[in-house]
Parts: sequence; C-alpha cells; structure tokens
Amino acid sequence: MLDDGKITAQESAELLNALGQSAQPRAAQSAPAPHRKTALVGLALLVIGFFLPWFVIKVGDVQSAMNNLMSQMPMAQNMPNVSGMLPQGMTVSITGGDIGHGLGWCVLLLGIVAAALPFVAANLDSRTCQKTCLIALGAGAIILIYLLTENIRFAGIGLLLVLAGYALEFIGALKARELDWVRAG
Repeated sequence: MLDDGKITAQESAELLNALGQSAQPRAAQSAPAPHRKTALVGLALLVIGFFLPWFVIKVGDVQSAMNNLMSQMPMAQNMPNVSGMLPQGMTVSITGGDIGHGLGWCVLLLGIVAAALPFVAANLDSRTCQKTCLIALGAGAIILIYLLTENIRFAGIGLLLVLAGYALEFIGALKARELDWVRAG
C-alpha cells in the first residue's frame, strides 16, 4: 500500500507497530498460566492414579480378621473354621474403575471437569468457572475421603496419587481465584 501511494510512510509505520502489538497477546495466550499448569499436573496424577491399585487386600488379613470375629461370637463356636475356605497368599487389587457404585469413575470425571473447564469454557465468566471447578473438586474430595475412611487400612498407591492430584487441582483453582482478586482489586 505504501508503494501504491495509498498510505504515507508514517501511517505504514503505525500499522506495522499495531500489528506487532496485537501479535504479542496471542503468543502469551498459547502457553497456559502457572496455576493452570498446576491443575494439569494434578489431572495427570489423577489419571495415572485411577489405573493403579486404590486398595490392596491380602486374603490372609481378611481370613484372620474373620477367624477373630468368629471366635468372639458365642453362637459361632459350632460353625466350621473359615481358614480352609479362602485361598492362601492371595492379594486382591482394586483400581478406581472397580470401586462399587461407580464412585471411582465419579472421582475421575469430577477431576477432569475441574481441570478442563477453564480451557473448554473460555467464554464463561471467570468467577463462575472457578466456583464450578471448586464445587466439582469438593464433591470429588468428599467421595475420596469417604472411600479412604471406609478402607484406610488397605489404601494403595493409586488412591494416594489421586489425592495428590486433587490437592494440586485445588491449589491451581485457588491460585486462579487469587489472581482474579488481584486483577479486580
């Protein structure tokens, strides 16, 4: 346009300067913010932990507990001993997908929703997005605490990774909320 005489040299310099300034924010938006990186690391731990054993139950432990219970019951004295009924040395591993009533899947889906919502619903108000993420993480944390308290004796590495993933996602959501307060204030 400068060669055709449609604009002056000063106008062309202003256009190039404006184009250079508008290209910089796009590059900054392509890399996730640090609080979102924290949430994504938490999501990765959650997904890995979902497929690892949440609970590891040794049949010998269950067997001895049942024998102790039977010995304390007066009516159970006439019943046969349970020790021959269960296989010896067997270990049962329960992963997140095997948890009853779909609670493991709920934990996984709530964690995915909380981590993916800022990326998927970019046009959503930031406060609404943050509240939705915190509600999803809170519901998942309640389920995790329930599962942990029911079987804390048999907790495995997978459940610990899922808890760590949720903790990182909570930290990311709280940092996003703090950053939003700083921008508003």
